[in-house]
Amino acid sequence: MLSAKLKSFRSRRQRGITLLEVATAIGVGALILAGVMLMFQTASNSQKTTAAMGELASVQQAVRSLYAGQPDYQNLSAALLAQSNQLPNRMVKGTGSSASLQHSFNGAIAIGTDNSDQNFTVEFESLPSEACIKIATLDLGTGVVSVDVTGGSSTSVSGRSLTPVEATSACGTSNNSTITWTFY
Repeated sequence: MLSAKLKSFRSRRQRGITLLEVATAIGVGALILAGVMLMFQTASNSQKTTAAMGELASVQQAVRSLYAGQPDYQNLSAALLAQSNQLPNRMVKGTGSSASLQHSFNGAIAIGTDNSDQNFTVEFESLPSEACIKIATLDLGTGVVSVDVTGGSSTSVSGRSLTPVEATSACGTSNNSTITWTFY
């Protein structure tokens, strides 16, 4: 009789899952979800970095097209460039004289000239460190006068892009870097 009750108790106890099994399943599920989210974030940042590189090329091309045949870059501004309709609509925020430009990481793009209006500047603000490093090392050809990067330590080079070591130091880990290019 006692043995029958013990068997009955054991079989009832083994029907469900234990708290330890539930906790293990939740833990494994959380690890898988965290891995998927990390992969998505990395892919998203990589896509935004590629888009930002294309936006820099678009700005250069738009400025050179807008000022083709002009002796200098007098009165060049982000608002003027935004109003020229030469840039993708996703880069332009606002309308009219209050229009501004934004890159893929939602930071401002500032456009200006040097003191003599002979060179123009493009500044990408609020870049994450990883994107800053990739973009600062991008070879932009012979039209570059200088590249200035602030974020970690400030670094400025003339006539070329930064090396990976220079870019890593200049961009730092703040995720709030700024790159300013000066072009002929």
